[in-house]
Amino acid sequence: MKKMVKYFSAAIFLFFLLGNVSAQNVGEDWVPVVQGENLVFIDMSNIKSFTGDDIFVWTYEKHSSPLKIDGINKDIYQSNTYYLFNKKLMKYSILEIIYYDKKGNVIKDFTYRINNEVEDLKYSYPVLESSLPHIILLRCLREINSDG
Repeated sequence: MKKMVKYFSAAIFLFFLLGNVSAQNVGEDWVPVVQGENLVFIDMSNIKSFTGDDIFVWTYEKHSSPLKIDGINKDIYQSNTYYLFNKKLMKYSILEIIYYDKKGNVIKDFTYRINNEVEDLKYSYPVLESSLPHIILLRCLREINSDG
């Protein structure tokens, strides 16, 4: 009985959390990919449109403990990150990051310029096995390759 109450409570919490996440913008389809220390969601609304090697995806992360970053004088409780993945090269770049306070107000945002013309400069990082970017990319690929 206690287990059932625990699972029911977790389901209610997730329902409300997903409701808050999906309320951010109309047309978004936030799907959880990591549950543990930090809750991470991917916006799956346009994933199936990526038929080439590049995949662009927004993530939403709710941090279990507030982040502290040099140059930002407030605690960061949530963040959105816009990724560019290349599934063939297994590399990625971060295109934009938005940091939020406890109330969901934007604290700071960063947009990163990448050189789109030179393939070697387009992607900044390798996708490492079992890393968060790896988990995100695998979930995107699963959606792209599904029949639904």
